[in-house]
Amino acid sequence: MLRLPLLAVLLLAGCASRPEHLAPEDDLTDASWPLLTQDSTALAFPADLKGAPTLVTAIYTHCPDVCLTTMANVVRIRKALGADTARVHFLTLTFDPARDTPGVLRGYAETWGARGGWRLATGDTATVASLMTRLGVRSEVSARDTLA
Repeated sequence: MLRLPLLAVLLLAGCASRPEHLAPEDDLTDASWPLLTQDSTALAFPADLKGAPTLVTAIYTHCPDVCLTTMANVVRIRKALGADTARVHFLTLTFDPARDTPGVLRGYAETWGARGGWRLATGDTATVASLMTRLGVRSEVSARDTLA
């Protein structure tokens, strides 16, 4: 069960409440996190998303509550952007890499219509933990399989 609610980390100028270390102009280029997308494509974050604002969200696919709201909010944002959606990168990271393999993320992406520039990504446990720490995301993954 998720103990602390996760909020989307919006890396766009004008973001109101954010971790002190993550200013809107923070391009995160002082580090690199090797990830795999839902299509098993390598993604070097943030370098591969350079050149456009990026909406980063964090979920895990076995989440029974707030992750569903997070995904629904990204769908709403993409719809509201309309044609401008192509000018923004969308990245949904899992903080449960042990269960959220690229194949699992692919099924989740299909369920939510995540395509056209919306990537879901995972990595090894240490990489994901490092990235979540840098983004200020704190979570606790349930051992219970809520999808069963």
